[in-house]
Amino acid sequence: MKTKLIYTVILVTFLLMGVVSLAIGETSDQNNTSISVANDTANNTTANNTANISMPVANTTAPNGIFEATVDNVLSTDSTNSGGNNSSMASLTLTYPEGNTEDIGFVQITPGSQEANIYNTLNSAYLNEKHVEVAINNDSNGNAVITSVWYAPKTGFSFKL
Repeated sequence: MKTKLIYTVILVTFLLMGVVSLAIGETSDQNNTSISVANDTANNTTANNTANISMPVANTTAPNGIFEATVDNVLSTDSTNSGGNNSSMASLTLTYPEGNTEDIGFVQITPGSQEANIYNTLNSAYLNEKHVEVAINNDSNGNAVITSVWYAPKTGFSFKL
């Protein structure tokens, strides 16, 4: 019985060490990954409004351990877009530490809304694996603007230590 307990303690210790190393690796990935948010000029959105988001960031209290990055420049809505619903489209690009980039989708911004619909250029499962979320707020003129983007690397699970 005592031997079984010792083996169990050793096994649990190694498992915990693995989880901690995964957490450290995930954090370092986030610290070296950046997200670019840029207006999609093909949809007649406002020009010259781009936002580069780099990790690490001060606020790491986003839900489920997702790191929050604040956008420096707002992306304003444009009522002349081709959709005719007074919403704007912004493209999202992920940049990895090695310099590789991925176009991970589009964000539709609707005035008066606190949410953004993300349209992935590939498929929804791919986007969910990247776990990108966009927060929307309204500026003083009533335009919906992107205020933050959350990103978590693809790990298959999330946890808090």
